[in-house]
Parts: sequence; structure tokens; C-alpha cells
Amino acid sequence: MAGLQKQRHSIWTVQKTCRECRSWLPAQATLNTLSSAAVLPDALAGLWPKGDQGVKLADLYSWFDGSHAYEEETQPGYPAESRPIPRVDYNIVKKAVSKAIQDGALWLVYGNDSVFQDAPTAIQLDADAMLYRPPASLAAIDLLPTALAGAWSAESEPKTTVSSLYADLKAKRGKPWPPKAFIDSLNAALGQGFLHRDNGSGPVTSLRQDGSVGLTIRTETPKPPEPVQMVPGRRASSAAVLSIAEIQELADQVHALTKPLAGLEPQVEVRIFVSNRAGGDLSAANKILDKIKAGWKL
Repeated sequence: MAGLQKQRHSIWTVQKTCRECRSWLPAQATLNTLSSAAVLPDALAGLWPKGDQGVKLADLYSWFDGSHAYEEETQPGYPAESRPIPRVDYNIVKKAVSKAIQDGALWLVYGNDSVFQDAPTAIQLDADAMLYRPPASLAAIDLLPTALAGAWSAESEPKTTVSSLYADLKAKRGKPWPPKAFIDSLNAALGQGFLHRDNGSGPVTSLRQDGSVGLTIRTETPKPPEPVQMVPGRRASSAAVLSIAEIQELADQVHALTKPLAGLEPQVEVRIFVSNRAGGDLSAANKILDKIKAGWKL
């Protein structure tokens, strides 16, 4: 409609989901909803810095003031084209950012708070908070003395605690690591036998509850695994240690995975870790495993 200065719309930039479409909202448009995907680095190319650098939440809000543009690559090898970003109220942008953090698409750091795959609080969504791309997955070797010497004792069998290990990781990486991601990686290392609990058994649940739990690297600790040899054209998820209950949840959710992974030929690689105490009879367990997959055994 000629002369219209403002428009309200619920979808930002059609071209984000359809490269063949060539329609964009005018710079004067004002949106009343915003997808969480619209605040991600890929959606705001030219504004988000490249690499591991983050952006201040206040700066991201300003990109939706109606006077900024992002860069779109229309064809490979051609210069990017500038596209206007419609005006969006900062409260709507804040909701989109919160959803992106909760979904694991963005990582928020505010002071000592590190939020990833969890809903941030109103206090954590401060204008001075920093947003980053999702953190890289930690491997077991990233938690060993070769990587975090400051956390471990100098004994023949090095010792530390969960909280000391996390504190040294924070110092090494320059910002607080997401606690949940750290705990998941720690439990994976425990399950693989790289680390051992001094007391008790089972996975570590949280920094608050299990921060004082002692950890030891025993002399029979296996060498770090060789990098997974990926088949060309395939990719793998990060490693995760699942309890029996979580395996059941995976089984219940497999049908939900079939739709987003349709045509990608998904496969699941499974290992079962048990204590290596002498005298354990694994014959009954091996019979069950063989029924599931011929030749599978402990």
C-alpha cells in the first residue's frame, strides 16, 4: 500500500527460509513477533563478529531499532547484499534471545553466570550480558592434567575435586563454562574410565550438590581414544553418557527424531561401561546383548 510508513508482520525476512523467494520486509516495518532463529549469527551476518567473539546483549537489541541491516549472500562468490532489519521492540527481541539460549543455539555469560540450554533469568538477561555461539564440546582429554594442570595434585595418581576442576577450566577458557555442559563432559569421562570418584558411585549431578566430590586418575587409566574416523559426508553428535532411564527416554523419543532426520540415514553407536572388578559374571548380560545385536558383548 503506497505511503504506508509502518507495517506489522509476524514473520521476519521470508528469504531466511526460502532462498528462491525475493521478498523482504521494508525498513519501516515493525514486527510484533520474532523467531529465535532471527537473532542467531547466521541470520545477522555482517553484525555478529566472526569466530568466538561475542556480542553485548544491548548491541543485539540495537540491531532491531529499524536503522540497521544485515548482509545476505545471494550467490556463492558474489558480494553480499545489504538487507534492512525491521524494527522490533526490545522485549520481543529479549524473548527470542531467551528461547535461543534455552534451545542451545546461543550461550549467555553474565558475570560468573553461564547459561546454555537453560532458560536465563531476568537478572541474567542484563543489557551488559555477553552472547556467544554455542561452546565446543569438551572431550575427556580436556579435563586431564595435561590440559588443566592447576586443578590436579602432583601425586602418582593425581587428585582433584569437581569444583576445583571446574574452576581451573573457567580460568583456562577465560569465562565460566556452562555448568550443565561441564557436568555432562565430566560424566562422560567418568563413564569411559579416564577419571574415578574417590567415594560413591554413579554420575555427578551438579556443581552445587557434588562440588566437593573427589576425583582421581588411576594408574590404569586408558589412553584417550583415537579421534573418530568419520565416513565422508557423515557427521556425529557429541558424546553423552546415558543412564538406564535416559536410554529408555531415548527409545521413547526415537520416533520424534525420524522426522527432522528423514533422509539422513541416522545410526546410533552404543557402548556399555561397567565396573572392571574381578569376579563379575557377564555371561547373562552378553546373552541379552547378543539377542539385540549379534556379536555384541561386554
